[in-house]
Amino acid sequence: MSHRMIRPNRLAALIALCLAGALSAGCASMRATAKLKEAQGLFNDASAQVVHADPGAPPPVAALDQYRQVVSIVEKEVLPHTSRDDLKVNALAIDSFSQWRLGDCVQAVNRAEEGINLHQQARLTSNKRDYGMLLVADGLCKHSKAYQTFTSKGPALLTPAEAQQITSSMEASLTLIDEINQNLAQDDDIVLWANEQQLQIMKNAMDVWGKVPDAKDRKQPICAWSKRADGFVAARFPPQFPRKDDVLQLQQTIDNARARYQPC
Repeated sequence: MSHRMIRPNRLAALIALCLAGALSAGCASMRATAKLKEAQGLFNDASAQVVHADPGAPPPVAALDQYRQVVSIVEKEVLPHTSRDDLKVNALAIDSFSQWRLGDCVQAVNRAEEGINLHQQARLTSNKRDYGMLLVADGLCKHSKAYQTFTSKGPALLTPAEAQQITSSMEASLTLIDEINQNLAQDDDIVLWANEQQLQIMKNAMDVWGKVPDAKDRKQPICAWSKRADGFVAARFPPQFPRKDDVLQLQQTIDNARARYQPC
């Protein structure tokens, strides 16, 4: 049986017909792949607006609109129409992260668990970044909830019990996020990003204890969190990496907070 190459102009016309929905048989997967590319582009644009943001801070309105589009495209036009495991994992990763950014942690965690299970069952060696995103989604959601509890207090001071409750949730989020370090290489981009998020969470925990008025109540927790951050930088980051200056600046912010809240 002979096989003839499809000419480029004919292939382009076929893709156009598929995207337009003019053909049904054999086109669903091709159309889903194109829509996933569109969703990935929207996700990248939205993420570029929040890349330097605190993990608990709300994204800009424009980014939220793009994340909503990502969720809609992935769930309506990608996942139901592709059978490729690698594409599903990619779609689930950007869906999960978008749901997290939109504040729907139930869906974010559900999508993350689905993607993790699929990646493991299919024994994929690709999609490392997607797999890393799926691994940290639950921890990011837990921190977001804790941080929202903290910011909802406004300028009011906190009791030691309130601070302990909030930072215990932050501690739990760190444990979940740090699992990425047992599954992927230290110098992978997603691992470096996740570790930077962890460092920011440690800074946030110090800010929580900084709202406790009595120095004797806040000294030990603030010193413990700040020393933990110092050790974390040494243990979790390679000697050289693209955002080293940003991480060192964040570490300096932690050092400054330690001096401001409670010298250790």
